[in-house]
Amino acid sequence: LEIGPAHNAILPKRDGFRTKTVDYLDRDGLVEKYRSFTQYDPNDIEEVDYVIGVGEPMTNAIRERFDLVLASHVLEHSLSVIDFINDCTSLLAPGGVVSLIVPDHRYTFDRFRERSSIGRVIDAADADEVRRKTHSVGTLAEFTLNAVKHRGATSWAADHRGEYRFVHSPDEVRENIERARGPEYIDVHNWVFSPHHLRLLLEDLHGLGLISVRETAFQDTIGHEFFLN
Repeated sequence: LEIGPAHNAILPKRDGFRTKTVDYLDRDGLVEKYRSFTQYDPNDIEEVDYVIGVGEPMTNAIRERFDLVLASHVLEHSLSVIDFINDCTSLLAPGGVVSLIVPDHRYTFDRFRERSSIGRVIDAADADEVRRKTHSVGTLAEFTLNAVKHRGATSWAADHRGEYRFVHSPDEVRENIERARGPEYIDVHNWVFSPHHLRLLLEDLHGLGLISVRETAFQDTIGHEFFLN
């Protein structure tokens, strides 16, 4: 099962992988979402097998179980890290693996955001029904206030040198704050990680009995992303 592959599937069906996909939009919705992104080819967006509402457990709609549940650049968008990991775990066949590809915030537009605390991670799992459907006002403010580009790019390798520039004006930040007060789901990075920070966070969540899985493999940052099984 690949979660949220959109226009950039890691295990695309067209290449022969026996993959099912899940997203919060169907293919037509994804094509519309990325219509203004001229760097993406809409033909790269494959049919979505399972369309799940934002904040809804995947297990509500998916009865199959999988050897691999893959989430590339998804964890940081989730409303709750704990609920997301547990939802993925519930979809595993015996011996199955959850595989995460995660942006290293030091080399993305999140460069100047604080890393997510375990306190906030735990609080998010206990959020009320409203907060389980949308990102908070504070998240939208923090995301837009701090987003930067480095030499014109939103992600870069560790050895890049040059200036950082803010992406959003103060007016745009205020506009996003007002949008966040409504019922609409606005897709942004909710969580901010560096590699060993996330490794420790997940180990602590396991030690507290909040997730049941533990790390079996790790690859440190390549380019702007790192890898955890």
